[in-house]
Amino acid sequence: MIVSERRLLQTILNKPTAPFREHYVRAVIESTARRMDLRVRRDRFGNVYVAYRQGRARPIAFAAHMDHPGFEVIEAGKRPRALLLGGVEPGRLQGVRVRFYADSDAARRSPPSTPPPPVRGRIAALNLSTPKGARRPRVEVEVACESEVPRDAFGHFDLPGMELHGKRLHSRALDNLLSCGLILATMARLRRRRASANVLGIFTRAEEVGFVGAGGVLRSSLLSPSRPLVVLETSRAQQATPIGAGPVLRVGDRMTSFDPGMDVWLAERAAAVAERKREFKYQRALMTGGACEASLFMLHGRRVGAIATPLGNYHNMTPRGGIGAEYISSADLDHALVLLDDLSMHAPAADPVRARRRALDAIFTRLGPRLGQD
Repeated sequence: MIVSERRLLQTILNKPTAPFREHYVRAVIESTARRMDLRVRRDRFGNVYVAYRQGRARPIAFAAHMDHPGFEVIEAGKRPRALLLGGVEPGRLQGVRVRFYADSDAARRSPPSTPPPPVRGRIAALNLSTPKGARRPRVEVEVACESEVPRDAFGHFDLPGMELHGKRLHSRALDNLLSCGLILATMARLRRRRASANVLGIFTRAEEVGFVGAGGVLRSSLLSPSRPLVVLETSRAQQATPIGAGPVLRVGDRMTSFDPGMDVWLAERAAAVAERKREFKYQRALMTGGACEASLFMLHGRRVGAIATPLGNYHNMTPRGGIGAEYISSADLDHALVLLDDLSMHAPAADPVRARRRALDAIFTRLGPRLGQD
């Protein structure tokens, strides 16, 4: 990753975000894309679409969400009550430090370049309830703060932004701001070379509370149903998909398996990159540690695959039961950029399975007659 790409990533990772409160991250994405003279659009749900097109290349789309688990204030004061939005184990929250940011409709429409100074506090009490039909308990927290917090504020854990520690990159919200940075950095690389590619970057909202923004994408006309889609994620590292072994071609998640044709194409392109660049690493696995937006697109019949960067301290949950910054391998980030660059210029044909099927059928044509000799 070159200096300008690192600076872009740092700018994104240092912005506050939470489900339905992605406006500071969205502003960075839109302003960066416009500086690159890329087409920027929004759908009526607030999702962002950035387009790079040069030449007559086949189309491809990359998607990533702009939110991370956070808090939404529901009662103002110096000891405000806030609702947890996103999948964090409630038992970890007692005594954890958080930051709140004043917010308003005007700020969401036109966010300032610098967020207001945060009000810091510590979670003093929890209240759990289970609404009828809900998958998760409703988690409310009471926070002892250093000063008044207004009613419309939002917040996140009081953790640092982007930091480099040896060969690892740490930040409070890599899931999934890292992937937003990867998409923009890929487009910047394509633009510098004027590479022939037809790439649509999709930046979605409120993924952490049930793929809400992706549901808006499906109800918008800005992503053609025929355009192949790769969902990018930062996903919980597992024993079979360790940090440092490269980005993971994600065959599926705990909810579904993804499109077989996209899986074939991703595997073929990654193998081609590895053939050219011996230092390139990648993995391929069914990652069942969580679910991602690819499952929703799959259930709606879209051609979708996925790539995940293995993540430590998923949703800020540390192995010892506390809260800490998420982290990835810097090498995995570099390998992901190399792969996305290749995928952009070699988008899948209408039926990536056909060539593989023909190759296997040719083996049968050659060797199948032997089956009748017994």
